[in-house]
Amino acid sequence: MQEGTAKPGTNAQTKTASTKAGTPASEPGGDLASVKKPCDLLKAADATNLFPTSPENLDANSCQARDAKDVLVRFNLYRDKGLKDITPVNPQAELSDTTVGAHKAKLIKKAVTSTACAVTIEVSAISRVDVVGTGGRTLDVSCDSAMAVAKAIEPNLP
Repeated sequence: MQEGTAKPGTNAQTKTASTKAGTPASEPGGDLASVKKPCDLLKAADATNLFPTSPENLDANSCQARDAKDVLVRFNLYRDKGLKDITPVNPQAELSDTTVGAHKAKLIKKAVTSTACAVTIEVSAISRVDVVGTGGRTLDVSCDSAMAVAKAIEPNLP
């Protein structure tokens, strides 16, 4: 949920909230500094089950792929922003508390557009991973895709 505007399939950051990324989290157990390639958070078997093509690392903080439902799913690592730092871009965004595995999370329906969905997973008070699904035929399709990827990467998070 990085600041910046992007269109699905571009190399720019997906805009879903206003934050800054950069420094590693310093809280014990919440350090994402060891993650050098974000796509490595997906086990090979999960990547194969979720995506018809291999996910692509866009940079040190972002990974994306298009799933079989034609939803572009991207996840972004925020090494210095926690759940408390989420500021939705879309005024119609619908935030709710949830969990993904053992991690606290937020579900953000209509994150950017009326059919975009984000699942934001807390790694520590000052770090998180945002999984964003865009381009689904419906909001539910985008949310299902984002949640499937969130559930796949969650066991691999600190």
